[in-house]
Amino acid sequence: MQIRSTIKAQRFEKRLLQPPAILTLAIMSVVTGLTFGLKTPNVHSVDSRPPVKAANILITDNGFTPRSLTVSSGTTVRWINHSSKIHRLASDSYPDPADLHGPFATSILKHNAIYEFTFARSGTFDYHDQSNLELKGIIIVK
Repeated sequence: MQIRSTIKAQRFEKRLLQPPAILTLAIMSVVTGLTFGLKTPNVHSVDSRPPVKAANILITDNGFTPRSLTVSSGTTVRWINHSSKIHRLASDSYPDPADLHGPFATSILKHNAIYEFTFARSGTFDYHDQSNLELKGIIIVK
């Protein structure tokens, strides 16, 4: 009886040391956190990308929300049309023969359409809705 147990144990050990079994043990140790006395280094990922600078302005039937927005240079401002009407945004310098497109001008923005513009330089940028000249806003870039 002792001989059979020894033979079975040897067969088990032989199967245990075969490459697939070793690989399975390695995977199980990683999954369960067993390290067999080995210390794993603490790894911290560092995101080297600069933080995304973004701001939203909602376009409603009553105007822009917020009407005035102050951002830092490099910020992308996103206008989202929550109005049931169409809108066409343009900076107040548009149309200016010296700067045909001003800092920005949009095509028609239908309901839920989004327009984005990145303000790369500092300054004060007044803008309006070409479809409704009473709707005005201002972006201050520092």
